[in-house]
Amino acid sequence: MVGHFFSPAQDLLVLLTRASPGTREDHNVEVTFKSLSEDKVHPDAASAVVVLEPQVDWNYDHMHAMISGDYYGLFSRHCYTDGVKVDILQIWNWKLKDWCRVKHLDPKDMAMVFCFLSNDRLLVVTLAGLMLYSLVNSANTIQLTAKFSLPALSSRSGSITSIYSVCNQDEASPFTSSLYSSRFQARNQLIILQMATSGDKYYSQSFRCYIEQNAFLELESTYANLYGNASEDTPRLPWSSWGPKCTRFMKGSGYNHCFYGLRTAELIGSAPSSASERDQLRKLCIRDFNPHQVMHYKAGNRTKWRERLVEGELPGLQSHFLEPIGGLPYLEITTREKFHVRDIDMDESRVILSNVYEGDTDVITGIQVLDFSQFWSTGSIL
Repeated sequence: MVGHFFSPAQDLLVLLTRASPGTREDHNVEVTFKSLSEDKVHPDAASAVVVLEPQVDWNYDHMHAMISGDYYGLFSRHCYTDGVKVDILQIWNWKLKDWCRVKHLDPKDMAMVFCFLSNDRLLVVTLAGLMLYSLVNSANTIQLTAKFSLPALSSRSGSITSIYSVCNQDEASPFTSSLYSSRFQARNQLIILQMATSGDKYYSQSFRCYIEQNAFLELESTYANLYGNASEDTPRLPWSSWGPKCTRFMKGSGYNHCFYGLRTAELIGSAPSSASERDQLRKLCIRDFNPHQVMHYKAGNRTKWRERLVEGELPGLQSHFLEPIGGLPYLEITTREKFHVRDIDMDESRVILSNVYEGDTDVITGIQVLDFSQFWSTGSIL
């Protein structure tokens, strides 16, 4: 077994396995699309087994996979083909026979990760910038449609050294199955980039950059109007032309932070690093980036949640950048109650808090569920 991935909504389990010696031809890894509930091939799968790009020495330590509707994507860094180092993105439409697209990326761009934006668009995140690709109207290839710059950092922050997460915040390994990374929704939702910068031992920082998914789909036509068809030689859309009005930067690595749709939830304070610190109580902060909710708030249509409107740049952030970073407006509410919490998750209507471990064991002492409509605990279920 090389890795696995699954989508509960589609009853889909994807297995990456090494081909048995008797069946190997020009490949050594096979991808199988199986039913999650039954031990058999998924009934919608056009082919029981597909193969990774042949004649490639794949790097299984730097793999990232994702499912979006009919598509399954696999990205691997630091591969070799014919002795040349490449990064490879391979996409299958697992419901169509022989539908596969492959893109070789230049390792000098330092591609980090990718995510699906819709059922035919995907975003590749590199240290040099963001790349938008299309899966339609292209002859057996993944077509570049737009390129976007990231903000330049000040000297105290150095340079961006990694962008280690997009669309989900808890990928601890190349094949960690995550609710966030396997869920595709046609509606607008957040993309969150986790950035680490170099600086020195005193000024190295981590940032979270929030971007509305639909912003890239709207900016695609803006790019085409300015530069025509995108290619490796066309320029990136400058940060000043899109970033300040489409993004929101915050400090922090995103530990004890989760999101769903256009909402985020975060525990206030640093994560517990010892058994004694696990006894600390922490408040919960909910942020809503839905532009319609912000509009209603400004019009005076407020709820009983005690929200506050946050606009403009957050204090202490701009000094890390050479360009204005602006900021998407959002609504924020912080609970009065404090919680013993080890982990946090959320869905469309609830935040799920798992209580701290007892001592050094791996036993969770309880779970609390907070309902957005009432915003109070519905009680422990463990």
